[in-house]
Formats: sequence, structure tokens, C-alpha cells
Amino acid sequence: MEYNPVDNYENGLTEYNKIKNYDTRMLPITYIKNNTIHKLIHKNMGSLVPNVEYGKYKNMLRCEMDDWINNVEEYIKNVSGYFLEMCESERKKLIQYQREEEKTDELNMDNIEALPDVLKKKIFKYMTVEDQLMYYTKKYCNICVDFESFKVAFIRKLYTNIFYNRLERCIVSQNMYIMKVYDERYQQRKFHNKNSLLSRYDGSNFPKNASSKKHYIYSIKTMINECANVPPLNKTIQTIFVNEALRMIKTLIYFVYYSEFGVNKKNKKKERKICKGVNKK
Repeated sequence: MEYNPVDNYENGLTEYNKIKNYDTRMLPITYIKNNTIHKLIHKNMGSLVPNVEYGKYKNMLRCEMDDWINNVEEYIKNVSGYFLEMCESERKKLIQYQREEEKTDELNMDNIEALPDVLKKKIFKYMTVEDQLMYYTKKYCNICVDFESFKVAFIRKLYTNIFYNRLERCIVSQNMYIMKVYDERYQQRKFHNKNSLLSRYDGSNFPKNASSKKHYIYSIKTMINECANVPPLNKTIQTIFVNEALRMIKTLIYFVYYSEFGVNKKNKKKERKICKGVNKK
């Protein structure tokens, strides 16, 4: 999978490069005692403010110092304006989400169930991945109970060859994306976030081999839930996992209910045997 970094530092860069020409002492402040983002912003923004006394010491002309002040003002306006636009964009998202929630509330899934499969597929294309996940989770709420009717050897194959491998590929994709986003100096640093699935991905949470049938089923259920509920700290990374959660639940539904090994096929075979027995009598 290829993912492009989302961060863009072009805004205000022209003015910043001009400011550097006036004051070569500017270095980013990254640490303060009892550090907070608020303190770092104030300290770093404060370090950009022109120092006329320093300008006089460097024998700068009045017009040069005037340009220095103007460039700093323009830089602050551009950068702050950019982030204000981002806030406004998030406000629009909030309004859009509210509209989508209202439409979802109006949508009666029981009526959709009565429609032909071709129409259902078309409707699903207009639904968000989260809404599709909610639909499948609600409709197939007993899937883990029905899954227990399978033999442990079959469940083990599904878990190892499909679900475990998919989660592993998903996390590798996340690592690849993070390495692209971060500066080359930090490429060897392991990304860590206590709320991310990656920080909890280890042998104890998702072992490659489990001790029992229930343990395998619990691990699959946990994988789907974890992928579906990855916090949106980064939209690209969240999309990777949420889409994978949808693929996983669809795969599970297929094998449990619609494959040749599925519960529905088993029930039909039993019904045929019973009918044959009744006919013989």
C-alpha cells in the first residue's frame, strides 16, 4: 500500500525564510521545564518577534528593520490564518456528521433487508464504513456463538491464514506510513501511542496459536473490535484499520453462514437426511 504524508509546511514558509535572513540566532525551542504545548507556542512565537536593539547592533538600516517587522507580522497572519481555516473545516465536518446521523436515524434497516441483494449492494456504497460495520454487527450479533459449531482445526486455519495475517499486514502498512511521515532521522524510532492498536499488538494479545477454540474466536472478535475502534488520531491510519475491520467481519460472515462449511449449509444437509429418513419410513 502507498500512503502519502498528510503534513504540509508550505504555508508561511516564504515569510519564514525571509525572517531567518534578518536573525540567524533563531532556533526552535523544544523543551521547557514543566512543558506544555501552550508554553512551547508562546516561547517559539516570541522568539520570532523582531529585536530592534539587535538590528542596530548588526548595523541594519531602518528600512531593513521595518521589512523585518512586516515579514514577521505577515508570517504570523498566514500561519494563524491557516490553522483558523483548519478549525473551520472541522466545524463543517461536525455539521456534516450531524446531517449523516440524522439521515442514518431516518434509514430503516428492516426495510432494506426486504430489498433484493443487488439494490442492497448499491445502498451500501453510499453508507459510511462505520455504518456498514454497525449494520453487520447488529444483523449477525450471534455469529461468534454459531462459529463455535466449527471444528477447532478449521477455526485455527481461518485465524492463522486469514485474520492474523490481515492484522499483521495492516500494522505493517501503518508502520510504512508513519516512516514516510516522520523525518529520516527518526525512521528507526518505533511509533508509540498508548491508544493505538500497534502498542497493544504483541504475542499476549493476539497469539499466533491459541490454547482452545474459544480463545481463537475471542481473538478474532477482539481483532475486529480493535480495528473498528482505532482512535482517529490520524485519519489515514484510522482508515486502514476500519476498512480492514469491515473486510474481517464480511469474511467471518461468509465462512460461518454462506461457505460450503457454513451453518446454513450444515442445516440443509441435516434437513435432507431427516427428509430421507422420513421418506424411507
